Amino acid sequence: SVLSKNFYSRIRNHFDCQARHGMCHIDYDPWLGAQDGDIGSPMAFDLKSINRTNALVAFKYTFMNGKSKPKEHIVQIRLIPAQSSLCWEVDDLITPLGQSLSHAYSKPY
Repeated sequence: SVLSKNFYSRIRNHFDCQARHGMCHIDYDPWLGAQDGDIGSPMAFDLKSINRTNALVAFKYTFMNGKSKPKEHIVQIRLIPAQSSLCWEVDDLITPLGQSLSHAYSKPY
């Protein structure tokens, strides 16, 4: 699995809510930090921190929406060690607006 059990459960909660109610928890694309736009070049991944319990990776890209000047956005990806191997699992995604999806998606709708 690419996602931790906890994060997968919270994402599933969000999508189940969307299927029943439409918009739930957040009203924008978490990768973009906006409702509309595109990810443009340059793009880069940067390891911000790492220890035995987690790692934080920043995904930097140019946000373009055709309405304003392109600007750099950063999505942070929190990883935890996978239980069965030396790989990592995604445990949270912090949007360009600074919002934790794990936290947002854990709330009841």
